[in-house]
Amino acid sequence: MNDEFETLIGLVSQYSPSGQERGAVEWLVARMKSLGYDDAFIDEAGNAVGVMGKGTKQVVLLGHIDTVPGEISVRVL
Repeated sequence: MNDEFETLIGLVSQYSPSGQERGAVEWLVARMKSLGYDDAFIDEAGNAVGVMGKGTKQVVLLGHIDTVPGEISVRVL
């Protein structure tokens, strides 16, 4: 499995219903650090932030990390 696929599977395996995203955020920050991001942290709003590079231009990927309540098993087909 490649790093991107492992990251996706790992993140969607985290239980993160609205209001309970902290565990998924912490997992994602740790994952970004293990992948060699220049910086990875939780911001003041509780978002996972990952930084790569040091140039003047930036790319931001932003999205929700919360899910609907209920445990759903993750399967790779």
